[in-house]
Amino acid sequence: LPGETIIRGTSFHTVSCLGKGELIGLTIQQYGPGQWFAVLCAGDGAVAEITDCDIAGATNSCVGISEGAGPTIKGCKIHGSQTGAGIAVFAGGKGTIQDSEIYENAMSGLEVLDEESEPILTGNTIRANRADGVLVAEQGKATLEENKIFRNFHSGIEVRENSTVTGNKNEISGNNMGVIVAKGSICNLSENKVNKNYITGLEISNCSTEEDDPRSEVQNNEINYNLESGIKVWYHGAVNLTGNNSIANLGETKLSPRSRRHVNLGEVEEGQPKGPFGTNTVKELMQILYPPVIPDDPVGADEAPAQEDGE
Repeated sequence: LPGETIIRGTSFHTVSCLGKGELIGLTIQQYGPGQWFAVLCAGDGAVAEITDCDIAGATNSCVGISEGAGPTIKGCKIHGSQTGAGIAVFAGGKGTIQDSEIYENAMSGLEVLDEESEPILTGNTIRANRADGVLVAEQGKATLEENKIFRNFHSGIEVRENSTVTGNKNEISGNNMGVIVAKGSICNLSENKVNKNYITGLEISNCSTEEDDPRSEVQNNEINYNLESGIKVWYHGAVNLTGNNSIANLGETKLSPRSRRHVNLGEVEEGQPKGPFGTNTVKELMQILYPPVIPDDPVGADEAPAQEDGE
C-alpha cells in the first residue's frame, strides 16, 4: 500500500535517479549530518517517474533535479526541508511536476536556477513555505499552469536576474506579495487570479527599457483585494498591461514617472471610453467605498427663466 515502505537515508542522498525507473507509493526521508537530497535526479538519462510518494525531511532540498534530468513527479507530497527548498532545479534540470503538494519547507517551494533549467508545473498546491512559493533566478525558466500558490512567507512567484516565467490560470493568494518581477526578468501572465495578498499583487521593477527588447506580457488577469497596490511598476519597470482587472486594492495602482513611458496599456477599441489605464479596469477600494458625488441639478435649472410682466 502507498506509504507503507519507508526509505530513510542519513549520510548521502536517500535515492539517486541516474536513469529510467519508477518510484511509486514510497515514503522517502533524509536525516542526519551534511547537505543531501532525499531524491536526486541527475544526468540527461534521468527520466524517472515518481508517483504518489511522500518525500520529506531533507537536510538540503527535498528533491534535486540537475544536469539535464527530466523526471515526472506526480501526486507526491514534498515537504519539511530543513535548510532548502521543496524542489531545487539547477544546472540545466528539466522535468514535469504535476498534481503534487509542496509545503512547509525552509526556503521556497520550488527554486529554479541557471540558464538551461526549465521545469513545467501543472495543477500543484504550493503553500506555507518560508520564502517564495516559486523562485526563478539566475537566468532560469519555468512554466506554471493551474497551480494554487498561497500563504508563502515572501511572495507567490518571484522572478529575478534575467529569468523568465510563463504563468497561466494560477491562483496566487495570501502571500506577503503576489508576483515580483525584477532585475531584467520577464514574467508573462495570462488569466491568473492574484488576490488577497498582504502587500502588492504584482510588482515590476528594474527591467530592460530598450524599445526592441522583450518585456513582460500581463493580460486578462484578476488582481484584486490586495492590501497595498494591485499593480506597481517602478524604478525602470517595463511591461505590456492589457485587459486586466485591478479591483478593490487598498493602495493605488502605481506607475512611477520613470517607468510610465515604458508601460503599454493596450489600444482601446474605437467607440469605447478610454480611461487612465487604457484597456485595464482599475477601481481602487477607496473609489468603491467613497464614489465621487455628482450634485443634483438645481431645481428648474433646465427651465427657461420666467419673463417679468411687460417684457
